[in-house]
Amino acid sequence: MVLKKLGLLVLVILLSGCGAKEEKITNCTISGLYSENMSVKANYKITSKGKYVTFVESTEEMAVFDDETRKDYYNKAQEQASFFKNIEYYDAYIDISDKTIRSVVTIDYAHINMNDLLKVNPMMKDYLKNGKIKVDDMIEAYKNIGASCS
Repeated sequence: MVLKKLGLLVLVILLSGCGAKEEKITNCTISGLYSENMSVKANYKITSKGKYVTFVESTEEMAVFDDETRKDYYNKAQEQASFFKNIEYYDAYIDISDKTIRSVVTIDYAHINMNDLLKVNPMMKDYLKNGKIKVDDMIEAYKNIGASCS
């Protein structure tokens, strides 16, 4: 009987991954009127495992009330996204409708080639520790641009 229980315990440990860290999700949000012509609402969903970021989904909605300015922001967003288009595990979707520009960017940090990302965005090296990004550093970066995180 004791051997059966011990065997069952070993099986549970093997199947659950002894010491495996759970994924955690942190949401950072920004919302506000940035000028009389523009308001912004953004959510940054950070998935982490242990101390490191594994995935980020950024959703930003910018209401721009002036047609000319809205088209300019949309074109700039499209241009920025084009730099990343050949990087595997980096996806960007940008849409313009009525008075709103909406972008959704997903980055799979667990699988992305960091060297490819650094070629396009060299500033990322400031956040890298042993080829990974610490979740606390990313949360701090979002807080520095005015986000609230929970």
